[in-house]
Amino acid sequence: MRFIAYTGCRLREALHAEWSDFDLEKGIWFIRHKPNCPTKEGIGWSPKWHKERVVPLFPEAIKLLQSLPRYEDVFGNVLIRNESRGIVDRKLVPAQFVFPKHEVIIKDGIRNERYTRVDDVKKAWTNLKKRAGVMDLQLKDLRTYFNTVLKNHFQFSSKEAGSYIGNSEVINDKHYTPILDSVLLAKMQQNTLGNVVGIHGIN
Repeated sequence: MRFIAYTGCRLREALHAEWSDFDLEKGIWFIRHKPNCPTKEGIGWSPKWHKERVVPLFPEAIKLLQSLPRYEDVFGNVLIRNESRGIVDRKLVPAQFVFPKHEVIIKDGIRNERYTRVDDVKKAWTNLKKRAGVMDLQLKDLRTYFNTVLKNHFQFSSKEAGSYIGNSEVINDKHYTPILDSVLLAKMQQNTLGNVVGIHGIN
């Protein structure tokens, strides 16, 4: 969650992020097509709209990544389906996921541990909100908030902020730029309409 808050990325971008996607010395994240990345539905992952981008990371995101352990036995659990799309099997494919989940498998009395791709965060997100005492919050709100931070505190334009988080300027303005009545009122009170428009004393 902190990584999403520090990058404004999509959930699937975070869950499918692999160590080979990062150049931590330069502080860059390459969000790109990955033909060998194991996903839930098969092999191969691409960004939304197949739009690759290079993301310069904030120091907080770099420090977070540097603090994370790198596990050797990491896999993607890939579902095998028949022609009718029914699940007939599954297989483990090696990966380098940055945010895997820990699994313990006991078979024939033998205990094995491994790390696999995270596919669902609903339960974890609900528990996190309960602990924080905040229920009216969606995961995508972190992305919207990050967009607001880029524009209001770092003076990114809508086009620049959209490019950073992977949106067009139009989509960024339409869906990721919150409008608050309190902010509108504060801006209206900065000056009088008569002074700006130049019309005084007209009924």
